[in-house]
Amino acid sequence: MKKPIFTVILPAKSKWGMIIPAVIIVLCAFALLFLCRFYPPTVAEEAISWALVGKKVVIDPGHGGNDPGVVGQSGLAEKDINLAVAKDLAELLRMAGAETILTRESDAVLASGKRADLEARVALANQEGVTAFISIHGNSFPSQPRQKGAQVFYGENNQAGENLALAVQNRLAAEPCASERFVLVHKSAFLLQNVQTAAIIVETGFLSNLEDEKNLADAEYRWQLANAIYGGLIDYLAAE
Repeated sequence: MKKPIFTVILPAKSKWGMIIPAVIIVLCAFALLFLCRFYPPTVAEEAISWALVGKKVVIDPGHGGNDPGVVGQSGLAEKDINLAVAKDLAELLRMAGAETILTRESDAVLASGKRADLEARVALANQEGVTAFISIHGNSFPSQPRQKGAQVFYGENNQAGENLALAVQNRLAAEPCASERFVLVHKSAFLLQNVQTAAIIVETGFLSNLEDEKNLADAEYRWQLANAIYGGLIDYLAAE
């Protein structure tokens, strides 16, 4: 019998041979827990969705600067919530391959005067190639403090906007947002009247409601809100 040309020498067993695989398993488990916590399975799976790749989306955090919007009992200002949710949404969209434009990225208005500020936002939304316009706002109904939940509005005679609103509201109905509200047409909103693409206003909750205000002050809840809007946009695009 011929002798083998090569001889394989197996290393002696050591404690490191058992420790290293165990460490790898633990790290993988922590990574999985992180993804499940911050990226729900449906969203994590959609993060590479073909539907968003190359799409241009304008995200509009309402108010800003000397215009705080509505203010909760704790002093929580709508303008700050709007910007936080908008930034979370922009991050999700960019990770999915979309081009995102934020109408503002700091505590400032786009122009002096309410009408000029709104017109500047409309101009950004009406750029060539914009797929969707999503304006983030907060709600308030002090005389009925029990009113709560996120709600989506669309403009009159904008079928694409209505379809997008329905898709986003459907996602907002799921946990943890669990909104029981319905989409509504908004006949007087300047933005929805003048933006030419699929356009919606997402009211993230009622700052006049203590539960909503508490939720909106929580960064993780705001991230989940952004997740819901993100998922709704994917559902809308996939159905087009």
